[in-house]
Amino acid sequence: MWERSHYYQFLKTELGSVNCTQSEVLCHLPDFYMLLADLLNMIQLDREDRAYVCAALGYLIAPADWIPELIHGSAGYIDDLFVAVYVIDRLVAKYGIGNIESLWEGEGRLEETYSNCLKVSHEKVENLGLTDKILKYVGLI
Repeated sequence: MWERSHYYQFLKTELGSVNCTQSEVLCHLPDFYMLLADLLNMIQLDREDRAYVCAALGYLIAPADWIPELIHGSAGYIDDLFVAVYVIDRLVAKYGIGNIESLWEGEGRLEETYSNCLKVSHEKVENLGLTDKILKYVGLI
């Protein structure tokens, strides 16, 4: 049986050599994966937001996406991070940071961490001209 912790460990292993700095944000992806998985247990989430969370989780585990890890190595996770924090940003705006942060198990304060990750990942996918393509592919716009 698949448990959420298996994919978390997989991501930790895949991104293990990534240093966590202000500009290198991929190290947070495993914690955002766990947060998204835990958000499915949040009773307040409406149907549309559950679909967004599921779309983000699906994009995270899809082997072939806009920046495939098989080709780009750990740098290929930047689009996955972008989708994850894009959805989290939407949920924070709708439900408030307190409701979401109570589920956060990552390092640092959620609001600062996801805001920085959103800024950096958005800049990187935007520089590649992929922002709208990624969000449309996932069904977020």
